[in-house]
Amino acid sequence: MSFILLLRWHQLLREFMHRVVTGYLPSVILILFLYAVPPTMMLFSAMEGNISRSQRKRSACIKVLYNMGIPYFTLKLES
Repeated sequence: MSFILLLRWHQLLREFMHRVVTGYLPSVILILFLYAVPPTMMLFSAMEGNISRSQRKRSACIKVLYNMGIPYFTLKLES
C-alpha cells in the first residue's frame, strides 16, 4: 500500500514540477532579464570612457535594443 501511495505522490509532484518549469519559470526568467539588462548596459556604456550622461544613456539604449529587444521580438514571432 505504501509503495502505491509513494508512486502516486511521485506522479503528482512530477506533474506539478513540469507545470512550474514549463509555465511559470520562463516568464520569471524573462522578467528578471528585462530588469537586469538596462543597468548592465549603462555600466558598460560608462566604462567606454568619459562622455556626457546623455550620450551614455543613448549608447546604453542602443545596446539594450540590440541585446534584448531584437531577440525577444524574434522569439515572440517564432512561437
